[in-house]
Amino acid sequence: QDILEISFNYAGLDWQKYVEVDQNLKRSVDYVNLCADTTKIKNKLNWQPKMSFVKIIETMMAHDLKYFNQ
Repeated sequence: QDILEISFNYAGLDWQKYVEVDQNLKRSVDYVNLCADTTKIKNKLNWQPKMSFVKIIETMMAHDLKYFNQ
C-alpha cells in the first residue's frame, strides 16, 4: 500500500480509485507492516543510503511517466 500511495500521489491520483483489493486473495500470513532495520550495515560498514524509499519510488515514477508519455 505504501508503494501505491507514493506512486499515485506522485502522479496526482488517488490509488483507491484505481486499485481493487480482493480480500480473498490475501494470505493469513501476510504481514501488515514490514520495516527494514539498517542499523547493522550502517554500523559495520559505515554505510548510509543515498536515497530514501520515497525518493526511489518517485525517481522510478518520473522515469516511467517520461517514457510512457513520449
